[in-house]
Amino acid sequence: MEFRYSDPEALRLGHARKILAYIIGTLMLGFFAYGLLMFPDNPIHPCKGHGYCGKQGQLHSQSEFDAFSRWDAVMAWWPVGIVAIALLQGARLVRTQNKH
Repeated sequence: MEFRYSDPEALRLGHARKILAYIIGTLMLGFFAYGLLMFPDNPIHPCKGHGYCGKQGQLHSQSEFDAFSRWDAVMAWWPVGIVAIALLQGARLVRTQNKH
C-alpha cells in the first residue's frame, strides 16, 4: 500500500525544491560545458614577453584571459552548488523516509 502525502503546501514546497535543484544543476553543467568548449587549453596564464598562453603554449588575447578569469571565478563556487543540490535533495529524502 502506497502512502500519499496530501498536504498541498508540502507538495508545492517539494515540487519547488525539485525544480530549483534541477535549475542549479543545469546552470552548473552549462557553465562547466562552456569552459570546456571555450578554454580547452586552460588554465590561461600570463606568459613571459607575449601576453597570455594556455597550458600547451597557445597564445591568447587579453579579452580571452579576462573571460577565462571570470569563468574560473564562477567555477570556484561549484562546491556551493553541489551542497545546495544535496540539501535540496536531502530534504526530499528525509521527508520521504518519514512518510514510511
